Amino acid sequence: MNDIKGLVLSSRIGKIGALIFSVYTLIWGIIEPLGLDWIDDHKAIWRTLLLVFAIIVTIILSIRLSSALLDEIDADGPDRTLQESFSSTGDPKVRVLQDGRLGNVVNIQGTYEKDELDWAVKSSAQKAEKLEVIFKNNGVFFFYLRVVMVSQNGEVPTTRWIRFDNSLAAPDIFRNDPHEMAVDFESDLFKSYNKAKINIAEAVRKTYGQAGWVYSKIMLFRIRCNDGTVKSVSFKK
Repeated sequence: MNDIKGLVLSSRIGKIGALIFSVYTLIWGIIEPLGLDWIDDHKAIWRTLLLVFAIIVTIILSIRLSSALLDEIDADGPDRTLQESFSSTGDPKVRVLQDGRLGNVVNIQGTYEKDELDWAVKSSAQKAEKLEVIFKNNGVFFFYLRVVMVSQNGEVPTTRWIRFDNSLAAPDIFRNDPHEMAVDFESDLFKSYNKAKINIAEAVRKTYGQAGWVYSKIMLFRIRCNDGTVKSVSFKK
């Protein structure tokens, strides 16, 4: 119920629609039992208006649900936390910090060349269209997706890494069937952190798509860094 409420109230139009629907329902609930002649003579109009408002709210909710959250790994949970659900290679140092605006955040320190942390993507989110990461890079900081792709005829699958690097001016050039390719991305300021919003299929198109590969699904999310802090990683439709 709280998720549905959040979806409706997360947009200005949703707030206005919900407010109108609530006010109208309240007014109807007060005056309808009074049995006034004018109300009885115009019940059809009142009910039609109520139906129209209900349809508007339903449409708004449907639109918001179309971008519903499939999986989220957050330092505050509630499902699974960044600090408790990863596997690692090397010896990265992970600690939970408290941020006055965001609550718990996870600081990761290590050696970029040899330390890495991986989070499995839930099966229900492996077809996600969007990746969102709230982060702050205090040093070298890259995140990755383990992507499954298929040939254009859909017959041949392959699995590779995409590295997201906001210091790049353009994606890597496809050469010699690389195990890893990097792509640039943009992020917005979010409460003193950065919020990256990435179209996964577009990232594939800009990298391995140069050789004809097409996005199918994602398997893992990875971080490699010298020093970075992360609040959450979200996968959406």
